[in-house]
Amino acid sequence: MSENALFAPDLEIEVPIPGKTHDLDEQQLREVARRLRAYYQKGLLDWYQGNVDESGLSLMQAVVARCEKLCGGSPSIRLWWIAAGVIEALRDGGLESSVSVRRLLGLLDQQLKIISKDGALALAQPVPTELVKNLLYYLARSRSESARIASIRSTYRLDDLFVGEDASERAERILCGPDLESLKAVAAAIKEDLGRAKT
Repeated sequence: MSENALFAPDLEIEVPIPGKTHDLDEQQLREVARRLRAYYQKGLLDWYQGNVDESGLSLMQAVVARCEKLCGGSPSIRLWWIAAGVIEALRDGGLESSVSVRRLLGLLDQQLKIISKDGALALAQPVPTELVKNLLYYLARSRSESARIASIRSTYRLDDLFVGEDASERAERILCGPDLESLKAVAAAIKEDLGRAKT
């Protein structure tokens, strides 16, 4: 059993953010999701390549903020609210850009793909439990103290759930997932997707 298995936040807690719904029709929603996905992929690729100006993370943060508004009033708002906190922690230096964190944020691309295909139906579906749980785990490890992150910590009682640095280091090895070569393969696939989108 991994150390992360001991980290069990209550994922049914209501998130303390406005529940506004978007006013887009189905076609508009899918089109917006497609555009957001293209921007997110560009930001993700820049971040994977280690560009020092943080333009990749900045673009990812802007996309996730838009997704928060897009998904207001739906179950998926939880995922984007937490993901925004993780990106914020990365940008302010409170969280290291580990392979695991890169992998988790890479999975958001798949969520955007689903929204671009299924529209409102995708927004109504429960968010992936393991993805949310693991994003919360890394927020619990972060040293960031922004208002958003403090709100997420308080909502999910992360300080009470976190098992400590030694355990988290072991969990990092267990949760590491794909190595750098795998991330390079993901980056290559994203480049290919972007190339096709431009043609």
